[in-house]
Amino acid sequence: MKWSLNKVLLLYRSQAGAILFALLLLLLGTAVSILKPWPVAFLLDSVLGDKGLPDWTGGWGRWVVGLSLHSQIILCAASIFLIHLLSSGLGSLQNYVVIRIGLKGLRVIRKQVFSWLLHLSQSYFLRRKQGDVIYRVCWDTYSFQTLFQHVWFSSAASFVSMLSMLWVMWYVNQTLTVVSCFTLPMLFLGIRVYGGRMNRRSREAHQADSLVASYIQQTVSSIAAIQSFAQQKKIAENFEVYNRDAWSRRLLQHAAEILYQTTVAIIFSGGMAAIIWAGAREVTAGRLTVGELVVFITYLSQFYEPLQKLILAGSTLADSCAGVERVFEVLDAEPEIVSPAAGKVLAPLASPETVSGNGFSVDFEAVSFGYEPERPVLKNLTFHLKPGEFIGLVGPSGAGKTTLAQLVCRFFDPQFGAIRLGGVDVRQWDLNILRRSVSVVHQEPLLLPGNIRENILFGREDATEEEMIEVSRRVHAHEFIMQLP
Repeated sequence: MKWSLNKVLLLYRSQAGAILFALLLLLLGTAVSILKPWPVAFLLDSVLGDKGLPDWTGGWGRWVVGLSLHSQIILCAASIFLIHLLSSGLGSLQNYVVIRIGLKGLRVIRKQVFSWLLHLSQSYFLRRKQGDVIYRVCWDTYSFQTLFQHVWFSSAASFVSMLSMLWVMWYVNQTLTVVSCFTLPMLFLGIRVYGGRMNRRSREAHQADSLVASYIQQTVSSIAAIQSFAQQKKIAENFEVYNRDAWSRRLLQHAAEILYQTTVAIIFSGGMAAIIWAGAREVTAGRLTVGELVVFITYLSQFYEPLQKLILAGSTLADSCAGVERVFEVLDAEPEIVSPAAGKVLAPLASPETVSGNGFSVDFEAVSFGYEPERPVLKNLTFHLKPGEFIGLVGPSGAGKTTLAQLVCRFFDPQFGAIRLGGVDVRQWDLNILRRSVSVVHQEPLLLPGNIRENILFGREDATEEEMIEVSRRVHAHEFIMQLP
């Protein structure tokens, strides 16, 4: 998974400034959090008790002690309010910046995945369910945002907060700090025991969800046939099989996470109980004041909270990595049909067999092809089509008529034989030039993303308004278009 994580990091390299700003807010917020319990300690020990302020407070401390009891209480309350207000403000600003960074990363990775899909060969999509591909682009990409926000940055924030709290806890009472660290080995043992299990359950859940999406996509595209045969009940029953499997796998995933979280909570509860017991002994021995004990317990809570987030990030990491891996499976896929290397592209127009103005000659030389090599669609097919010549292909569905057109456009390469266009093997054409030189009218009507104008001008964006209208008239669509609102 390391290689994938390194690639994810590259997504956020352009946002280094925003990330540094978020880290600055994190440090400021942590510093403010350190101040939170001290007004309470002052209230308990100095205002309500008989302990003076530490020497490091200097003249400010003497001024505070000189105030009336009522004024000191008001000062404590105001300090608590202002510290919490500042902490909340810094936290909210930090969250906004982090969310913005995460969403931008999501936008970038979606663009990359979608753009790469457009360059993959037809065979890639034949081997995969459309719903699975859609799920990877739409939903698995969210794993990148989750990975940054709730794993990386959250872990960094938790680590900084833990170190800060541990330092202050050591300053308050070293004995209690040592007792607090006894829970750490048990927590890491829990990670080792449950981490692999959660990762496996998460991958299985993602795969089951993609199968549900695929079945929905297939059903919607075939809804007319389903209704014409009155098979709605059967299709719904089949869907429930996939739906129930996805439900059970998500349930197993969450059960593993709940078991993991419960174990962590028990360890934390035991650690807190041990601290309260040891802290009470320190107070009765005179080595700790009540206010300092309250401060320590507050810091311990602030220590356990990020530690718990850090530990629980394991389950989030497992789920995110499963989605990230599925996305990189798309990005790492290589097109099977590519243009020849630079310098090896032949110029068809220079071929002596090319007839200018009438198109190109088409030659099939002993061509054999099958979408599955062991089940050929075309066997040893040979024919010659002159420029300007018309030819009709007849045969039952599945005989290979559409396949023949796809081979000319080089959506696939034949297993045996050669296809020549203008006397040049199509494998020696630049793909973009080849496909712009061959026009295919598909059997099924197809509307591309965008409006009617964009559909007509698809592939000819430089066409004039008159040319666009003329094309629409030729296909008898102009009157229909003009009647649209």
